[in-house]
Amino acid sequence: MDALELLKKDWKKQESNLPSKDAAELSKLIWKSSSSNVKWILWISIAEFVFFNILGLILNDDEQQAAVASMDLDVFVDISTWLGIAASLFFISKFYQNYRRIKTTDSSRELMENILRTRRWVRYYVNFNIVMAIIVFVVIALTVSTGAPDSNFENFLQENGNAAYAIVIAVWLLIIGVMVGFFWLFYKILYGWLLRRLKKNYKELSRMEV
Repeated sequence: MDALELLKKDWKKQESNLPSKDAAELSKLIWKSSSSNVKWILWISIAEFVFFNILGLILNDDEQQAAVASMDLDVFVDISTWLGIAASLFFISKFYQNYRRIKTTDSSRELMENILRTRRWVRYYVNFNIVMAIIVFVVIALTVSTGAPDSNFENFLQENGNAAYAIVIAVWLLIIGVMVGFFWLFYKILYGWLLRRLKKNYKELSRMEV
C-alpha cells in the first residue's frame, strides 16, 4: 500500500503530463490492492463462519437445550440456525466469485464494476446478519415477556398495568438496541476499512477514466 499511496501522490502532482507508463503502473497497483482487499473479505467471512459455528456448538449444551425447550423455541432456533448457515455459505460463495472476477479482470472499467459489486454484496451480507439478529432478539424478548413463569414478574405487570408494560418494553428496546449496535460496530470494524479501501480505489479509477 505504501507504493500505491506514493504513486497516487505523484499522479496528483503530475496530473497534466503524467507518462502513460506511470498510469499503467498505477492501474496495476490499484488492481493488486483491490484483489487483496476482496481476498481479505473472503477469508474474514470464512473465519467468521467457522468461529460462530464452533462457538454455537460449544454453547449448545444440555442446559441451553433445556432452556430453549422450556420456552418452546426449538423450531425457531433450528430454523434460524440453518437459515443463518445457508445464508453465510451463499454470501461466502458470492465473495469467492467476486474475488475470481477481480483476479481475472484486465480492464479498468471491469475492475470498477467488480469493486461496486463486491461492496454491494458485503452490504447485503452485513444487513442480513443485523436483520437476523434483530429478529432473534425480538422473538426472545417476546417469549420471555409473555411466557415468563416467574410469578413475581406476572404480579408486577398486573399491579402496575400499562406503566409496567411500558417499562418492560423500554428495557427490551434498550437491550436490543445495545446488542444490535454491537453487531453493527463489529461489522463496521471488520469490513468497513476494507470497503473504504475499495471505495478509494474506485475513485482513483474513475478519475483515470475521465
